[in-house]
Amino acid sequence: MRRAATHSQAQSAGRILLLLFAAFLRCAAQQEGDTTRQGTGWVKIETGPAGCSASIDSLVVISPAVLSAAVGLHQVRVFPPGPALWSEPPKVDTIHVAAAETTLVRYSFPVLRAVYSSPSGAEVVTRGEVLGRTPLLVSDSIRSPLLMRLQGFLPDSVKPVEGHAVFASLQPVPGVKVEEVLLKPTELLPRSNGLLIAGAATIATGVAAVIFKQKADRAFDSYLESRNQAFLDRTHRFDTYSSIGLALMEAGTALLVFLLLAE
Repeated sequence: MRRAATHSQAQSAGRILLLLFAAFLRCAAQQEGDTTRQGTGWVKIETGPAGCSASIDSLVVISPAVLSAAVGLHQVRVFPPGPALWSEPPKVDTIHVAAAETTLVRYSFPVLRAVYSSPSGAEVVTRGEVLGRTPLLVSDSIRSPLLMRLQGFLPDSVKPVEGHAVFASLQPVPGVKVEEVLLKPTELLPRSNGLLIAGAATIATGVAAVIFKQKADRAFDSYLESRNQAFLDRTHRFDTYSSIGLALMEAGTALLVFLLLAE
């Protein structure tokens, strides 16, 4: 009888210990889940246009993207979408991520539209504002007609179409010959201004070579930090442009020397 009672008490004590241990594990798991939920939020990145490279601290993503982040402050960088906007600086901001909440990061970069005319050099006007001379890049947000005018030619108005470049073929004024209006090649580069233009071109191409080289170095640094292939591709492109600029600078220097000797 005593052995049976002792055995029954031992079984009861074992069951109680198992229940206590299970309750302990459940409380620990619940507490860990609460801690995780309290220490994590989400960041949603949207860009216009889509496909921009973005980074949150050291993590690189392609927009649109949603990712988890620890509660607190984070640095966000959003880079321009394409070659036409390389001169546009990246958007840099500091955001605060709250627990179990989504922080929206939204940036829009200007989309450019090319404007051409035949012959080139036409003045481009919209709503009384002179935008420049063709060939020209203007904001894609412009929806009003673009008036192109060039001395000796009839003006032409073209309405932009979304996603397409603007082109106008200008017709000469009746009774005026085209060769009488357009400058001859020798008139485009007068000898008296040859030295000035050659010198300016040499300096400009040299500066461009340096700028592209600096951009290549920055892109390579970003690649080393993130190992993102897109940054390595940018590095190769910028190095190529830098080499072209250097070659043009050398050609400009040779032309400058030739003009000096010819004088």
